[in-house]
Amino acid sequence: MIIEYFGDDKLPALMLIHEGGLGAWMWRPVIERLKQDYWVLTPVLDGHGPDAGHDFATIAQCAGQIESFIQSRLRGQKLYLAGCGLGGQIACELLSRSSHAALAAVIEDAQVIPSPKARQRERFGKLQWKLSKMRPFALRRAKSLGLPQEMQNEYLRDVGLMSQVSYRRMLHETLYYTLPVEFKNTSARILALHSEADGPSLGFSAQLMARNAGNCRIQALPGKALCLKEPETYVNLIHHFFKEENP
Repeated sequence: MIIEYFGDDKLPALMLIHEGGLGAWMWRPVIERLKQDYWVLTPVLDGHGPDAGHDFATIAQCAGQIESFIQSRLRGQKLYLAGCGLGGQIACELLSRSSHAALAAVIEDAQVIPSPKARQRERFGKLQWKLSKMRPFALRRAKSLGLPQEMQNEYLRDVGLMSQVSYRRMLHETLYYTLPVEFKNTSARILALHSEADGPSLGFSAQLMARNAGNCRIQALPGKALCLKEPETYVNLIHHFFKEENP
């Protein structure tokens, strides 16, 4: 795992964990708006982009790598956390492993209940990986995510680098991920965002987080991936949430 840094390391730290199949670059518009107030940290997950040479293993391993970084590098510094999709699942795992890992977290579109269609979707994993290597298919996928032109190019580059092993492991992990029982021990304030456009499963996951965490609120979003489609709105939302003293 590679960690990229932006801003002044004397400011409160904010870690942004990217969606599976994308990269730390997905946060660029968000970083530009937040680095004046936070020391922004963006992990590049195993199997992705410049770290494609290290195959993705598990969500738990990614959380463990981040936990080790926090313990060795931050050493008590204030930390805020945000993650989308796979990044949100890793954030949940991290909060479950360490109850005081972060002061607050914004978790967007993280499925923490195993998908009822997991086996069906996993069977097509090999075909999906092959299709992702075909430029027309990958470009349609990039556009469906709402990625601007410069990010589309980075997406095309990174999907070309991801190994089949990483892709299939990542797919398996995201489809079968289950919210750990230890999530109930987190002291972090949590904002669980879910996109209504992706069906009810993400809403059910957000509700499960709220039932298990002592201080978690839910917010439904009309579109998909607010952090990608409307970075300015996303920044305002998380900035206000992190600044709240009495949620």
